Amino acid sequence: MILVIFGHMIEPLIKTNPTLSNVYDFIYLFHIPAFVFLSGCLVGDAPVVKWNSLIKGIVIPFLMFSFLYEIPDLLINKTMSGYIGALTPNWILWFLVSLLCWRLITPIVMRFRFALLVSIAASLLISLTSVDGYTYGAFRTVILFPFYLVGVLLCPLAYKVRDYRLHRYLTMAAMVLFIVVAFIPLPFNRYFLYCVAPFNAFGYTNEMGLIQRVEYYPIALFVTLLFCLSVAEFKILGVIGRNSLYVYLWHGLIVKYYFWPLILEKMPATEKALGLGILVSLTLGYLLSSKYVVSVTNTITGFIYRLLIRKDVPV
Repeated sequence: MILVIFGHMIEPLIKTNPTLSNVYDFIYLFHIPAFVFLSGCLVGDAPVVKWNSLIKGIVIPFLMFSFLYEIPDLLINKTMSGYIGALTPNWILWFLVSLLCWRLITPIVMRFRFALLVSIAASLLISLTSVDGYTYGAFRTVILFPFYLVGVLLCPLAYKVRDYRLHRYLTMAAMVLFIVVAFIPLPFNRYFLYCVAPFNAFGYTNEMGLIQRVEYYPIALFVTLLFCLSVAEFKILGVIGRNSLYVYLWHGLIVKYYFWPLILEKMPATEKALGLGILVSLTLGYLLSSKYVVSVTNTITGFIYRLLIRKDVPV
């Protein structure tokens, strides 16, 4: 979650700084796959659809933050954003749409043999089309779904091996490998890592795109697992991990509209902005994962839920 914030903060600087550009690309190789993978871990094997939980935990927050993310455009441009007209979730809110879809379709997909291979095949097929990948967040939903499934499948195994005394050695080995991999040039176009467009949008032939997509999954998953093992023993990060969705939803308003753009205007020097970006990422991570933010958010979403959902209909 901290890397998500940090990636959004350095994005305006990557065009003028090659080092930051490489850091940004490496972060995008694994930080969203890790977020998706861990989301799958949380629901467990063959999860049952809990409609009440989906409405209260995903649908209501999506409606609430879709409204909040429109406010800056209404104040600045006196009009609605282009997201609504394009039937696209506003910026980072694609994750809620995708998460809802994953929760709904996973019990069905898990009934298939070779469910993971089926999800990868779907990713390859949608990438051969020429549709707008941003609409409804469809491309990210399909292309990132294999990481979610891996989380669902590996979750039972993780619980079985967690009591073995291998954590320290695994963490040390993972850290070393993670650092080594960070210095290896990526074989992917940066926009390829966004998972939002067909192959031809990157200037790839279908054959080249298929090869790179097949390469992308094991590489991204390997780095994701290295990252998870590297930070698993950092218990101090646990509060951000437990409340990461709250951090994810609220940080966008601060980073994109209300704070960070003003800082970049007054502090264009890349080195200073980078140092401040690290500090602000950590600070936002802890502040937005606090019990106060969680409580206020839950109070608002709970009120909207009671306002919209009938009590006499079982959910």
